[in-house]
Amino acid sequence: MSEPRYHLTAVAEMLRLSPNIIRRYERSGVLRGQVVAGKRLYSDLDVLRVRRILSVTGLGVNLAGADVVCNLLDRIDSMEAEIVALREQLRRLLED
Repeated sequence: MSEPRYHLTAVAEMLRLSPNIIRRYERSGVLRGQVVAGKRLYSDLDVLRVRRILSVTGLGVNLAGADVVCNLLDRIDSMEAEIVALREQLRRLLED
């Protein structure tokens, strides 16, 4: 996971959202920032998740459905990274 570094207001400004929307995502459980030194911070992956939530809810999907879609997209991202690593490992083995 990427390091948390953005305050709620910074994320809201980046995405041109009301901070209340981000708070709502937190309350509903679809977004989980981290508390660092008593302040809630968000990582680049959290910002990506908010973007994905906005895209999916913009299609008419509710927050529970958006959470499912985002979790599936996270798994796809993870699997794609694993495939890249396995291909690199295979390439090295074939070179020997």
